[in-house]
Amino acid sequence: MKLDINFPPDFRPRYGYSQEISKHIHSIFSHHEKGMREIITKIGTYRELFSAIPIGADAKSQEPRWINGWFPSLDSMVLYHLLARRNPATYVEIGSGNSTKFARRAIEDHKLKTRIISIDPEPRTEVDAIADEVIRSGVEFVDVSLFSKLDADSVVFFDGSHRSFQNSDVTVFFIDILPELKPGIDVGIHDVLWPWDYPPAWVERYYNEQYMLGTYMLAFGVSFPLIFSCAHAGRKFQPELAEALPENVLAAVKEKSGYVSGSSVWFKKPAIDYGLS
Repeated sequence: MKLDINFPPDFRPRYGYSQEISKHIHSIFSHHEKGMREIITKIGTYRELFSAIPIGADAKSQEPRWINGWFPSLDSMVLYHLLARRNPATYVEIGSGNSTKFARRAIEDHKLKTRIISIDPEPRTEVDAIADEVIRSGVEFVDVSLFSKLDADSVVFFDGSHRSFQNSDVTVFFIDILPELKPGIDVGIHDVLWPWDYPPAWVERYYNEQYMLGTYMLAFGVSFPLIFSCAHAGRKFQPELAEALPENVLAAVKEKSGYVSGSSVWFKKPAIDYGLS
């Protein structure tokens, strides 16, 4: 694919990495730190259950593993907690793999009623056996009514291409799917590093999804219904996060990445009047 750009932008990170972080988005996250601390405390109650999860299981296994190369420890902890706490009827996952394995583990550990719907044209790992319904196509080809029919207690997690182009999955998610979700649905988006930009090493990936989310957040300001930011919490609450993990898991995580980290942002779908009724 070739992009015809008359005046190519300077792709250096604008926020963080020797520059100031985004002060407006940082302020939104800071406003919700109390709620994030409370979630970390609740996550700590799963220490014994977490200790039973393999640190480095076979990548082709249906078992989750803490060190998996794609879904960091904090992302796994938060997803597990949100499902265990909410016991949703439906968990829709756009982009499947290691996250699916942690979701299935939470369902089994807590005997949840949750059904997993996996939407992914080519999941990195075999997840068909642990999902209740599989849709092997890009979400841009899925009937939007699937999302409008979800109950308000559902959970939706989006880990797609991270690129907003004409008719791409990210564009369809923000413009078509998100407005169709009922207020109160828990929504998660992966690989969001706010209030930091994408890192220099990712420049040639041309990710731009978090700018879509950032614009959405800024429209609400501190009233944005944030549940949790893994990137923010990973930098702000490291001692508390370390206490939430079993010692052997914490040691492996620190050896691999230096600290308990993640890049998921979770929020509740707000009630918005689009003037359609």
